[in-house]
Amino acid sequence: MKEDVYLSIIIPVYNAIDHLDKCVDSITLQNNELVEAIFVNDGSTDGSDLYLESRCSGKDNIKVINKNNGGISSARNVGINEARGKYICLLDSDDALSMGSLQKVISCLKKNEPDVLMVDYIRTWVDGGVYYRNPSKNFISNKLLDVEKSDVVSKVYDDSELYPWKFIFKSAIYKKNLFIEGVSFEDIRSIPLLISSSKTFLYTPIIFIRYLQRQGSTVNTKNIKNVIDL
Repeated sequence: MKEDVYLSIIIPVYNAIDHLDKCVDSITLQNNELVEAIFVNDGSTDGSDLYLESRCSGKDNIKVINKNNGGISSARNVGINEARGKYICLLDSDDALSMGSLQKVISCLKKNEPDVLMVDYIRTWVDGGVYYRNPSKNFISNKLLDVEKSDVVSKVYDDSELYPWKFIFKSAIYKKNLFIEGVSFEDIRSIPLLISSSKTFLYTPIIFIRYLQRQGSTVNTKNIKNVIDL
């Protein structure tokens, strides 16, 4: 009997045609039946929607949702509401999963069953450069913590890296704490609230995400709206 979906990966997509190959490959090549991928096309105008349909059509446990443009939080929320997994993780469309990491993460989740799992990542550049720095000095690896007793929210803030794809939450927690739509840097508000809604926390040094550094991303764009939202 086929097991139910254990982990849902939500990928918002907006005009990401130059990066989708690596993102899609990093999921499909790991071929795990316990995983579903939900690509939410947020009104792309560069052919990303056609690419996703051609790459993902007919594939088990991969779903493509097309919607009018509403921003990354809107796209994430649509994916979260559609997710069937016990756990949910987020992935940006210009990033990718590290090869071989998906099974390790699922095994860690099954063994410990935390409300939230924090993983590691590497920074990558389009010219092939790679940089890894373990940012999680505040946490002992693979030790299940009580969120309140261990002051986890404060320690996460001290790391100053509230990237949503660093944290894998139980689906029920995400579905009760959706992202605010229409603002930039919504992660800085959302992640502490999500962790505060959790009882147990675990950090594992598995390098799960390949984080692409590029110009034009929200974090690298300075304008009045982004400053005010931040």
